[in-house]
This record gives sequence, C-alpha cells and structure tokens, in this order.
Amino acid sequence: MKTVLFLAVLCIGLSVAAARGGRRLLVEDDDIREKKGTEWPHLVGQHVEKVKEAILAEFPGLNIIIVPKDLVVTMDYRETRVRLFVDENNIVMRTPRTG
Repeated sequence: MKTVLFLAVLCIGLSVAAARGGRRLLVEDDDIREKKGTEWPHLVGQHVEKVKEAILAEFPGLNIIIVPKDLVVTMDYRETRVRLFVDENNIVMRTPRTG
C-alpha cells in the first residue's frame, strides 16, 4: 500500500513538473543565485510588512515566509526563500537571509 501511495505522489509530482515545462518549481532568478546567502541585517527591529516590501523591492522573485516566535522550522536550504522571524508584535527579531 505504501509503495502504491509513493508511486501516485511521484507521478503527480512529475506531471506538475512536465506541465511547467520541466522547470524547477522554485523561482528561477540569476540575481538571487549569484547572491547566495544574501542578508538584510538593517531590517531587524522593523515591522514585518515593511521588511517584506523592502526585500521584495530588491528581489521580487523571493518567497517570503513569516515565522512566529518559537515556531520550529526545517533546516533545508532554498535559495529563493527568506524567513522572517517575528515576535508577537510582528517585529522582525532575526536577520532576514536567503535560505
């Protein structure tokens, strides 16, 4: 049963990739790839919406994820993702960075 479920999920994933012309599901942006590890330390302490606007103005293709205080996140690296760790007042607590 697990094998059948795995194969079904795999087929769906391949179908989605084929429908997108075989491109990666993440945003393709050479500027982001060249600046791997990009950080915005000057945005710490500001409201999350202002931070999000500033980052997207520089790199519109980034996927911004807002992470509430004390939430556990995965450790995988994605070059087009920026996590914004916020407190209860939606103030960015950690340096935003790609990954």
